[in-house]
Amino acid sequence: MSAEAKRNADRLEARMESTREHLADSIGALADKADLKGQAGHLVDDAAMKAEHAAAEAKIKAAEARDLAAAQASHLRSRAGELSPALVAVLVAAPVVALVLFRRLRRR
Repeated sequence: MSAEAKRNADRLEARMESTREHLADSIGALADKADLKGQAGHLVDDAAMKAEHAAAEAKIKAAEARDLAAAQASHLRSRAGELSPALVAVLVAAPVVALVLFRRLRRR
């Protein structure tokens, strides 16, 4: 066989191998599309994963909301025990005013 014929044969062989690989990939892709049961399984798995993720997110948000509500309730309880400055002023001033009025009334 001549050198030219050998090169042509090698090129043809390489082209045939490339065509075989392409054909094998195409057949594999068609087989995947035809596998409805497998596709359904993947869809179910994806949906289950998304549902689990959404449930985990909801649990986290619920826990955060619960913690925030507890903190706010604790803060409000502690503030309810505090006296306002106006009320403190009245409580301090009332006996002083009463004493002053009592002394003035007594002098008369």
